[in-house]
Amino acid sequence: MPSNDGTNLQIDAQADVSGGITGISARNTGVGMTSITTTGVVTGIIGYGIFGLNFSSATDLLIDAQADVSSGRVGISARNFGTGTTTITTNAAITGGSGYGINAETGSGGNSIIDLNTGP
Repeated sequence: MPSNDGTNLQIDAQADVSGGITGISARNTGVGMTSITTTGVVTGIIGYGIFGLNFSSATDLLIDAQADVSSGRVGISARNFGTGTTTITTNAAITGGSGYGINAETGSGGNSIIDLNTGP
């Protein structure tokens, strides 16, 4: 699982991604922003399709899913306990099995933006 103790964490997946638990997981324990961009299908079998977590020292959390995301639990989970904005943009189907399609949590003083598009 990508983890960052430095400045900024960026994942750019341009092909399909699948994981037995989670498709993509990113945890930023450092400073700066976390950015997850996907153009391929993302699948998490029993956990999350995409999971992004910012700790209190981080800033913005950006998730841009341009293809389908699915999982057995939550399609996209964005948890931002940092000082910045949480932004989720999708242009495809987001599916969670036993949980949510999209779950967003933003800490005190932060902003959340969820933009659901139907495609180009």
